[in-house]
Amino acid sequence: MKLIRKSCPIGFASANGICALAIALLCLHPYASAEQSLDKEKSAQMETWITQLSSDNWKSRQEAMERLVNLGEDALPRLHHLAEVSTDDEVRTRAASAIGQIEENRAVGQTLVTLNLQNVPPAQAYAELARQARAPLRTEPANLFEQKNTKPVSLMADHEPLWKVLQSFTAQCDLEVTEITRNRDMGLGVTKGNSDWQDKPIVLSGPLLIRADRLSRVNTLRLKGGNPIEEFNISLTVFAEPKIKVMDYSGTLELEEAIDDLGHSLIPPQVEGDVPPNIEVFGNLREGTTSHWEVGATLHRPKGSGTKIARLKGTTGLQVQTKSALLDVPAASAKNLKRTVEGVRFLIKNVDAAKCEMSVFRDGRTDMEWFTLRMQLSAGEAMLKDEKGKVVARSQAGLEDDETPDGQRMDLKIRFARELFDDGSNNRESKKPSLTETHLVWEFPTEVRQLNVPFEFRDLPIP
Repeated sequence: MKLIRKSCPIGFASANGICALAIALLCLHPYASAEQSLDKEKSAQMETWITQLSSDNWKSRQEAMERLVNLGEDALPRLHHLAEVSTDDEVRTRAASAIGQIEENRAVGQTLVTLNLQNVPPAQAYAELARQARAPLRTEPANLFEQKNTKPVSLMADHEPLWKVLQSFTAQCDLEVTEITRNRDMGLGVTKGNSDWQDKPIVLSGPLLIRADRLSRVNTLRLKGGNPIEEFNISLTVFAEPKIKVMDYSGTLELEEAIDDLGHSLIPPQVEGDVPPNIEVFGNLREGTTSHWEVGATLHRPKGSGTKIARLKGTTGLQVQTKSALLDVPAASAKNLKRTVEGVRFLIKNVDAAKCEMSVFRDGRTDMEWFTLRMQLSAGEAMLKDEKGKVVARSQAGLEDDETPDGQRMDLKIRFARELFDDGSNNRESKKPSLTETHLVWEFPTEVRQLNVPFEFRDLPIP
């Protein structure tokens, strides 16, 4: 809270500080009392919803639980107390379910933001968003907010989705959301631009912002024989919250409903003998993670169809990292060194400033488990860190692996490249790191979960 200093007339200066107190009260932040009453209102609402957890009406109980979940971590202390001391089985069960959902949202669900910032520097607002997002938010260039002519921003939110607040922030600062790669590390961030990135139909669902980019129709007529062919497609861009580590995604939407304004279905009919349209396909685990990607679906335009898509409902599928393991060994002693991390057995043969050579053992895993482990290791990131914890080299894209003929071992080679400055130049200090003071640190996913996130668009014009 910022107080405006004002001088007091000399004649009143000694009147037991009454003038100073009056001026201080007048200059208090205009939202201070509102915040206090809002907190009281929330507490009262919370108690009302808690009372409704034991309602005779199932719908009231369900709605009360959902409202408590929407309060996020603010509701956890009260819910934990209920789960422990309540004598009502229904209340204890509902409280436990709400706690589980809040913890689930913390990991892979929608992040809710609460803040009240008035005319603050963009860097301050952005740092607070990153704090509540529980993940780094990058800028491009790295010193974006240190540049001149940055206008102050104001953000007010009461348990609002992170994406909604970030939309407001970028609109005020004339920025756009993008994927930023720095030192081969990809992440979500903002860069110079404008709000055009969000001047399209957008829906928020779970941790995702889904933007409808284009509807396209292409008519092809063969000049000699054959029937005309029409291609009708929709393309979307999916943005994931920065806390979500997206390992893989399906490039095809799974449509539940697509109807035009005249009630015609726009979902392609299944033709006997043909591959079903819009099949969700996984299995192409990416190297590292990503923050946004394109998805699409094939549509069908029957004769006499309308002029817009009245409703488009479907799901987009992605696979996210929910757990990871860390291999951390001193580089100097990493010579035929054996380590077991989260049930994965390693033999580290050699580590130097340019590469790391090791073996991973199958140890009874099924074919699917062995393939999954291979993909998880490929998605990991290895680093060389000095004695101060500073990264001096990172693994390059790709992991060289060679399976032995009996299929019981993988021999891996990780190649390193020197860390880069923010401007992309080589970090000369890390040119030849001393192995006596360097650690090999390798983080790789051990649990990947598939999320099927629903979405719905309305009133999209048909070209």
